Amino acid sequence: MMHPRSTRAATLFIALSALILTTNAHATGFRQIQVGGDTVTMSTALRPDIPSLKQFQAGVRLGYAIKDKWILGLSADYRSNAQSEGRDSSTGDWSGSRFNPVSPMVGFKYHRFVLLAEAYILGSYVLSSKTTAGDSVSYTGTSGYRISAHVRAWKNLYLGLQYDALSLAKEKVGSAEAVQLSSPLKLNSIGLGISVVF
Repeated sequence: MMHPRSTRAATLFIALSALILTTNAHATGFRQIQVGGDTVTMSTALRPDIPSLKQFQAGVRLGYAIKDKWILGLSADYRSNAQSEGRDSSTGDWSGSRFNPVSPMVGFKYHRFVLLAEAYILGSYVLSSKTTAGDSVSYTGTSGYRISAHVRAWKNLYLGLQYDALSLAKEKVGSAEAVQLSSPLKLNSIGLGISVVF
């Protein structure tokens, strides 16, 4: 069953697509597949000393380029974070993964350059390590954004720079209901990507 926010995002995209097609606006398909790596800084008021993590990310973007310039669409991506140092009883292990099922996306395309902005409204961050009782730990209550700039290097191959700002307001342990955190867990990242646009 789809999340209500996911359903609204999909409905909005379908409505925009229908509007573009019925008004005979000059629109072409925009499709991008991307992989990349980032350095992630995690923080919370209660745990300001969390070491940085290395992140692998892969995602897809689908939409329309109106008049071959203005981009409207949706994106989805998967992130895997690894904490390579600083694992001890005081800081813990914050390695984990995040799947973002859908984000609304807008952008601008000009010659060899593509600028994109996406809003985070769904997805959770799941820690790789479990509690001593064997329960999984995840963080939800997602909000944030991603901004990226891409330049065509060769034919359909693009190189990109991206910045992410993600805030997670709730913590869920095992099968218990998610509880509101007194201070949200924040993940900020900057990194590089390589993609194919077609």
